[in-house]
Amino acid sequence: MNKTKNIILTSLTSISLLTLGMPLLNTNPSPISISVVQAKTKSHKETKLEASRKDLKTIISMPMEKENYLNLEKWLMESARYNDIEDPSNTAAQRKFDIRLKNIKRINKQTSKMYTKSDIKVLTNSDYKLLKKYKKSLKSYLSDLYDYAVEYQEAMPVINNPKTQDNTKQQSQSELDKYKKSFDKSKTKWQNNYDQIMNLPDK
Repeated sequence: MNKTKNIILTSLTSISLLTLGMPLLNTNPSPISISVVQAKTKSHKETKLEASRKDLKTIISMPMEKENYLNLEKWLMESARYNDIEDPSNTAAQRKFDIRLKNIKRINKQTSKMYTKSDIKVLTNSDYKLLKKYKKSLKSYLSDLYDYAVEYQEAMPVINNPKTQDNTKQQSQSELDKYKKSFDKSKTKWQNNYDQIMNLPDK
């Protein structure tokens, strides 16, 4: 009987301890808990940054990489060397220049749609600012390339013509130099922005 009574008392004591004696939960998370949360948050940020950088680099390089733009520039300026004063009947050279010139204009127009709203959602704020900066510099480069090529084609035959008066040559050269200076500035800025983005760490 005493044994049974002891068992009952022990059981009741255990129940009392479970129901009434349970310790209060600690509302302050332990250092271990904090570190786990921080690790998860950091991991999430890195994943978003990685996706942003990947998308950013794809956006600026998928239409054409830097070397492709530079090749278009090279071909355009080569075709701009034709002399319509010495050889006005060379329609093939003129047509080649016109086609390449229109191509630059077309590419510059397409630059306005180089990224979509869905691309913006993937990018971080800082990467989006870099993209807008790059887009602006690319459009300036292409626009100044177009203007410089037109001026070059018009000015060089005049400058190289032995019958051209010196003051006319000087005026033509001075005007051409202005376009060249503006173009060189835009080109350098665009290249720097391109390299900056492509050299960004992936995370």
